Amino acid sequence: MVRVASGVEPGLGVRKDRFYRLFALGAIAVVLPPTGESFFGASSVLLRAVILFLIGVYSVHILLGSLPQKNPSGCNYAVVLTLLLSSRQLVEVIHEELQLTSAFGLAVTTLFIWTIWSLKPMIEWFRVVALFGAIVATACIIMSYLTPHVAFMFTELGNLQGEYKRSSGRGLLAGPFGNSNTLGIILATTIPFVFLWKTYSQRLIIVLPMLIALWMAFSRTALIAALVVLILGLILHDRRVSQRFKRGVALAGIVVAGTLQVILPFMISDLTFWTGRGGIWIADTAAWRRHPWFGNGEEWHVGQDGVQAGITYFGHTSSHNTALGWLTFGGILYFLCCVIVTLLLIRISWKYMLASQWVPVLFVVATLIVGISDGHWHVFSTSPLFFIHGFILLALVLSAHGPRLVPNSDISNRASVQS
Repeated sequence: MVRVASGVEPGLGVRKDRFYRLFALGAIAVVLPPTGESFFGASSVLLRAVILFLIGVYSVHILLGSLPQKNPSGCNYAVVLTLLLSSRQLVEVIHEELQLTSAFGLAVTTLFIWTIWSLKPMIEWFRVVALFGAIVATACIIMSYLTPHVAFMFTELGNLQGEYKRSSGRGLLAGPFGNSNTLGIILATTIPFVFLWKTYSQRLIIVLPMLIALWMAFSRTALIAALVVLILGLILHDRRVSQRFKRGVALAGIVVAGTLQVILPFMISDLTFWTGRGGIWIADTAAWRRHPWFGNGEEWHVGQDGVQAGITYFGHTSSHNTALGWLTFGGILYFLCCVIVTLLLIRISWKYMLASQWVPVLFVVATLIVGISDGHWHVFSTSPLFFIHGFILLALVLSAHGPRLVPNSDISNRASVQS
């Protein structure tokens, strides 16, 4: 039996259960559509639309049960996030590309933001994120033995695993997602939450399948992100290390990763750099310079493969760099809106860090590193990654406006909840 101490808002258990259910629906939105398409030939678009509808219905249910609130703290953050994320649709209007599906996406995203705000997530609830990563990793590893024709990515890039690892090369592990980079992004950005689990044995059991799957996927940026996060996490959670040193290391990680993400694409002139990303960056930086303020809209990534191929020799649907993707799609307008969202995340993570809770900072570092070469600019829309990556980001930004911060990374020592 759990007894909640005074000062904690009533209904904590209900909010927690709703948070887990909403996260579960988001996880299903990520995993089920590609799985249904890979194994049963079902339409991933139709499956995702059905799940989005269910998420919308459940979000309305939560909101109706949460209003009116006596102390609507953090409401300003929810308003700001709603306005900033609607900039995507504004860019589509500018380029005359706005479609019904995009408007539907904005409605679901808005519901998502306000539902998370109403739940006021607490940091220990995010342990489920690491559990999700471990389940996905384990499932992908099992798929590699039972259904290798689905689990592995066999493309002109997928077979490079043999060259890198000096093996015969079965391709790169992608699970049901069809691309090893997608699996890498999911795993690298869920690993930070392993540190929310209480004991080293729990952390080891959860992180081990994630590391195995990451190695089999061999998404190099994701591997680097995971390695940096684990090393940084061990330093930040070591009580023998001074707080000043920890904060310095955390700040250095954020600054270095963020700076590299923004400037690296503009420094590369080699088409073959980082498995062809150099060519993609050259093409997309040139496209952005032609339309610096409002970008090129959707058309650049989905409808102009011929134009791209003249530079990169193949079409691409992603800039393979988060910051450059923002610029290419929506120009400086969309870039600034997304940067403000990222800065809000950094600000909240820093508040947690001052309270000796380091996990949000680890997520920021992982996200920034992954974004250097594998980040997807669609993360701020109802894309496949939104309901994990975007969910975590929005929930963290809004979490600090709950009853209080949890000041200690060792959740088992909390004074406010007693077993």
